[in-house]
Amino acid sequence: MDTKKLEELLAFGRETTTLDYKQSHPWKVESFLKHIIAMANNPDVSYIVVGVREDKVNEPRYVLEGISDLKILQSYETDKMKNQVHACVDQAIDFEVFKQEDSGGKQYVVIRVTPSLTPPVFCIQSAGEVKAGQIYIRTGIGAVQSRPIQHFTEMQRFLRLAGRKFLTNLYQDGLTCPHLFANVEAASDKDLDKFKQQRGDL
Repeated sequence: MDTKKLEELLAFGRETTTLDYKQSHPWKVESFLKHIIAMANNPDVSYIVVGVREDKVNEPRYVLEGISDLKILQSYETDKMKNQVHACVDQAIDFEVFKQEDSGGKQYVVIRVTPSLTPPVFCIQSAGEVKAGQIYIRTGIGAVQSRPIQHFTEMQRFLRLAGRKFLTNLYQDGLTCPHLFANVEAASDKDLDKFKQQRGDL
């Protein structure tokens, strides 16, 4: 993470299925867990930027305040965060934590979440409003949010995408089975487009 990438994320100015803004506050696993799980279930790399306050009345809607309190900044300890998140999910989630200044000297925390290689990621231990047994996803239908899968069609499309991803990973690892892997890349792209459309990206 460098200043250029941070400022690209800040300049976007709105939340998406791959970008979430949080105002400056200390790390609490219950405040971030559903977003990290949902982003691990995303098909694309996703980011949470801490230090951006939402103003629902005035413009600009997202105010770039940064993190001025050193204690808040220090609460974002990578090992502690990973231990707390991984205690609540069925598989390790690959995420990185960066503390980065913008060109004006304001400090932010950026959490970069890599898509799971073996989705879906399940919540197995409740924390706050995040409930065990749920699969969380990012959706752009209406307001962007991280929420549990809510209906069969949503689950069906998500699992189809997860299955295609699994087969593609096997294929890329060198497993050969022509009748199984025929057109797997094209099919995966097609399902990915459907999933993004259903989430609200397209």
